[in-house]
Amino acid sequence: CIIPALTVTKNNTLIAAIGDKNNAGKILIKTSKDGGKNWTAYNGSIKNDNIATGFAHPFFINCHNGDILLGISTTNETENVVSFYRSKGDDLTWTKESTKIEMANNATSENDKPLKPTHAFATYGNGLALRHGKNTNDGTSILLFPYYYKHNNTLSGVISTMISSNNGKDWAQHGNDQGEYSSYGAKFIETEKGDILYFLNILINSQKS
Repeated sequence: CIIPALTVTKNNTLIAAIGDKNNAGKILIKTSKDGGKNWTAYNGSIKNDNIATGFAHPFFINCHNGDILLGISTTNETENVVSFYRSKGDDLTWTKESTKIEMANNATSENDKPLKPTHAFATYGNGLALRHGKNTNDGTSILLFPYYYKHNNTLSGVISTMISSNNGKDWAQHGNDQGEYSSYGAKFIETEKGDILYFLNILINSQKS
């Protein structure tokens, strides 16, 4: 598979993940404790059971409590459930979470127009834990990641903001969705002041921006 994810724990252990092209829904993980010079494969099974035919795509979120959250999605049009695994810091074992995210039946665009989700992509790479500036002492543990989907069986892509206030135990859609775009790339970045930049890769009149 072609969409990898990479993160580092609070004790500087690198974790790399990618979908297994030979096993639908399965994720392969390797870790390195010497800056990437040597890697060790994880021998346990990590799999999104809702992906029966498609390739799995991973993303990481480094939680406030030191946990590493691993999300698993797919680009298969018939399988739209994101599942999660959790690793407690540097023990580097993975436990399946009961939480899942299923594609919404209806949504609203930033122009307050109704949307009909038909095919979810979820995210590629990493999500974000808010840690800086005005987000430092807000009393919650906010996690964010962009959740992509097509709507109305067109090529247009829409991006939801998924948010958790309890280190990934529960997730909800936040605000109106951003779209319609012909491309689906998006990332969150938090500045040192606590502002959140939303970087979108979109296609308008055949020009990327």
